[in-house]
Amino acid sequence: MDIKHRISFNSINDAEFLSAVIEMGIDQKAIELPGGGGKFVTFVISESDPHWVRVAELVATRRAVNLVETIFTAEEIRNAEWSRLVSTFEQGYPQPKLHWPLKQLSYDIICPKCAIYRQTHPMRLAKEPNLGRKSFMSSSGLVRSFVHGK
Repeated sequence: MDIKHRISFNSINDAEFLSAVIEMGIDQKAIELPGGGGKFVTFVISESDPHWVRVAELVATRRAVNLVETIFTAEEIRNAEWSRLVSTFEQGYPQPKLHWPLKQLSYDIICPKCAIYRQTHPMRLAKEPNLGRKSFMSSSGLVRSFVHGK
């Protein structure tokens, strides 16, 4: 298991942070902000990286965004008592749009906090989804309805 952090900040608001990241030799991506607002800097660092301790100190004292993700090895996933499969690809919207999700209840919510549901009726999409090389997908309407707990 490894824990990765996607760190983002504005170079004008935190030039010292940017200097430290460059000094440590961390690969970062910088995008120019409109109107001369500096650069939006983003980089990914693992907690196993030797620079993590210093980066963690900087993140704790700055206004940087820190998005955390846990990465498991294939063996850890195979040996886990529980695994959670999450679709990262969304396409389409349950039809008809005007009736979703208020009038078209095709599921029973088992736990609104955890977004666990059981599908009770078929759903329709406007056209056949184009999955390409993807094996799983989610429909945008489902994600929105569970975020709002409906």
